[in-house]
Amino acid sequence: MQILDKLSNLKNELNQKLKIELNSRIKQYEYYRDKLLSEEYLNKITYNLVLDTHTHTHTHSKIIMNLA
Repeated sequence: MQILDKLSNLKNELNQKLKIELNSRIKQYEYYRDKLLSEEYLNKITYNLVLDTHTHTHTHSKIIMNLA
């Protein structure tokens, strides 16, 4: 009977720790989801993409002009 009680206690302890871990992962997911979908982050990414596209277009134009 002691072995069953011990196993039952271990199972309950593990379940409790798993619930805590799951809640932590959910909070972590929500944090990064909200951060990645925030207006500030999306504006930053959009600005960097536009800037990068402009830089690459300008660089490609210089290369084409030098080849001609």
